[in-house]
Amino acid sequence: MSWSERNEDPDAGPTQLQGTPRKSAKSRMVLSKPSYFLLRASAEHLPLLENVAGLVLMTPPYLGAGRVPQRECCTRDPAAYTMFLGHALDEAARIVKPGGYILFHTNLLPVRRGGGIPRVRFQVFRRLTRGTGCRIRQVDQWETAVRLARIRGTKWLGLPVHTYESLIRRYSRPGEMVVHVFSGTGNSALAALASGCFPVLIDLHHHRFVRRRLNRRLRHRRR
Repeated sequence: MSWSERNEDPDAGPTQLQGTPRKSAKSRMVLSKPSYFLLRASAEHLPLLENVAGLVLMTPPYLGAGRVPQRECCTRDPAAYTMFLGHALDEAARIVKPGGYILFHTNLLPVRRGGGIPRVRFQVFRRLTRGTGCRIRQVDQWETAVRLARIRGTKWLGLPVHTYESLIRRYSRPGEMVVHVFSGTGNSALAALASGCFPVLIDLHHHRFVRRRLNRRLRHRRR
């Protein structure tokens, strides 16, 4: 399986990514100013080296339920789902820098009776700076009401760019790598770029659509 997929050249990659870039003039030119990286990989086996990310965002798929289409969930077995998320969190702890943060989305909260705006909640973990191993501990919880954004040309609903931007500005610094596991629509990449960070998107699906969408949005911003 190819270790990476990026916005311009799938054979090129930064030194923080596993794999050996093709040593050509084209690769060197593309590596000079990448906008983002889009990687096809499982959350349980991230193709990144240790201690490279300042912030890791995690928005996992839903646990299967009768009202949730099968394509929008990873399993219908609660025990398997819990094990899957545990492995994904271990991988996030491996790639985040000591002192860096992991924001773990715990799905949409029920809307209060009488209607209203859905609320989203992130558990905030921090990588410990002392001791050995990739240990993390929960240090905070971020929750807010959010109107989900509809992605043009699709039936998707996702967290809006301004929500991701608030999270990135609060839990990372300009110039850091922001990794989004289960990246979905790619809105986090737009937020990271607006915050002066370098986005790395990791997902198994929808790469062609997300790449076209992001490149179109980036071209529009440069005009």
